[in-house]
Amino acid sequence: VGGFCSGSKETEHFLEHDLQAMDSGRPMKIPEEKITDAKGRTRVLQTIKIPFTVSSTGVSAVLGVSTDITELKKSEETSKENEKKYKELADLLPQAVAEFDLQGNFTYGNLCGFTMFGYTQEEFDKKTVNFSQMFIPEDLQRLQGNIQRILAGEGGSDNNEYTAVRKDGAN
Repeated sequence: VGGFCSGSKETEHFLEHDLQAMDSGRPMKIPEEKITDAKGRTRVLQTIKIPFTVSSTGVSAVLGVSTDITELKKSEETSKENEKKYKELADLLPQAVAEFDLQGNFTYGNLCGFTMFGYTQEEFDKKTVNFSQMFIPEDLQRLQGNIQRILAGEGGSDNNEYTAVRKDGAN
């Protein structure tokens, strides 16, 4: 691999990946790698290294195609920080707050909700609790219909009170 000068750690890092791609003979995806740009700023790249042979000389080479994902990574970090703040605030509320996916599986609950319904965080984390267990049958049907109307953009009903069921069966 002539023509490469050893130097910075970044150069050595890129050269290492180039050599790995050439040795394997297969494209190599690097989901995330940091570089320093010409202005000294740290950027995050997603790169694919594609090995090939120059037909006229038989020399192995690598085509590297990178996408700058710096702003995406910043946005993801901001989103994580906002979610953490949301959960911290929800834990302070004196009401139950819960989130469920479209299949009714629990995805989040605040501390008051666990206390009110008699479940533990671990029970919810194990995905053994479905919202269908948390409402009396006649209210569950009405609630599911209301959710379907909301998801279809039709708006919900005016009667949004439902009888919940604790883990021990109490209403």
